[in-house]
Amino acid sequence: MRLTGVVSQCPARESYPRPTDSVINVNRRRIGVVMVLLPEGKSVLELAQMCASILLPIISVCAVLVAVWAIIANRRTQREQIARNAYIKYIELALQNPEFAFPDWSKINLDAQSFQLTDNPDDGKRHFEKYEWFLSIMLNTSNFVFTSVPANHPLGKQMRLQFAYHWRYIEKFKMSKII
Repeated sequence: MRLTGVVSQCPARESYPRPTDSVINVNRRRIGVVMVLLPEGKSVLELAQMCASILLPIISVCAVLVAVWAIIANRRTQREQIARNAYIKYIELALQNPEFAFPDWSKINLDAQSFQLTDNPDDGKRHFEKYEWFLSIMLNTSNFVFTSVPANHPLGKQMRLQFAYHWRYIEKFKMSKII
């Protein structure tokens, strides 16, 4: 058996018993540093190499798991941010067109497909078409938001609120506009 270690403060080497194959009797009160026992015929570098060969695959698997988790979390965060940006664009459009964002249903005739915002009767059809394009943007934005964030996310709740403003149109045309 080979001994490796540092022995300090030893008064006399002859006073210690000789090491056997498996046990070394050391008077720890006289020795300041505990000696390290290595397997027979192995050096410290060989022991370090054995430990490294065992720990390296474990550390590698942990690193791969952390990398995969980071990629998934980053993808989720990125999709949420893109959904948030799409919602902000929709809100900007709603602020530019408040008459479409929160319509006055007394001015909308769904059967005649008319939205009378002015006194000119010819504008009714044109405004209704703009309203339909506005709803198309809202529906596409909501589809993106609903596929990007969880159902209980505040952004999803806001999009459901937008549906509440336009439920009459959606209910009337949900099956008749499908080709």
